[in-house]
Amino acid sequence: MEIKKSLFCTVCDSELVITHRDKYPERSDRVTGSSYGYGLKDGFQCTNEECFANICDVTWIDDGDLFLRSGIPKWSRPGDLDYVLKLKYGTYYAKNSWSFHYEIGRKAIEKKTFAIGIANYRFKFYPAQKGSRRKAEPLDVYFFDDDQYMPDIFRWKVQILKKEKGMFGYTQVIFATEIARFRFRKFLENYREWKRTSNQWYLFQALEIILPDQGFSKSSKWSYYFVNAALKFFHRQKRKEVIEAVGLFKNR
Repeated sequence: MEIKKSLFCTVCDSELVITHRDKYPERSDRVTGSSYGYGLKDGFQCTNEECFANICDVTWIDDGDLFLRSGIPKWSRPGDLDYVLKLKYGTYYAKNSWSFHYEIGRKAIEKKTFAIGIANYRFKFYPAQKGSRRKAEPLDVYFFDDDQYMPDIFRWKVQILKKEKGMFGYTQVIFATEIARFRFRKFLENYREWKRTSNQWYLFQALEIILPDQGFSKSSKWSYYFVNAALKFFHRQKRKEVIEAVGLFKNR
């Protein structure tokens, strides 16, 4: 994903410049330990020769995450350095990056979050994000507003948590309509990108959303019915195009 923003050094605020391209792990790879998704990405570095980040050969990628040149893979996450930067500067993400603004917004929302407990349930209230004021962009080029992740005090959300028997913590109650609404939006996103790029990957992503869920979750099964009913009502032709393009379930 290409993110259209100028980035700035966490330490000295100098504008970062692209100095190289190299293989960097995706966020999902860093969680699972997989090296499958390592891809070539632009490396941003500080050119201020007196800056600590320049001396240590620190690099950031376009989402704002931090890497050092060491070991295998060649670029890896510096556990100690990101802790030091976060302790001294409040963050280790490149300033003005997606991760930088998202982290600021997340912390601001946490400060305004409160919860009420009733019997075995806990109702967590928090303000929604302001959201982007831009029109829809292609999925491979991402623009964002600086304040889109900040809390909107006029719009609030509630998260319902339930204390299960024999457990110390709470589990989130997720409704089928909530899952269906997310799938509905993802279907339209993937349909738009399929028509724009003719990339079959987006086509199959859209198809997966409207196929019956093979899981055992009741919420997942009901969300399948909800999202298909909504698509048949609001976007019947788009749903039909996806199904017929793959050559499956033409009579559904």
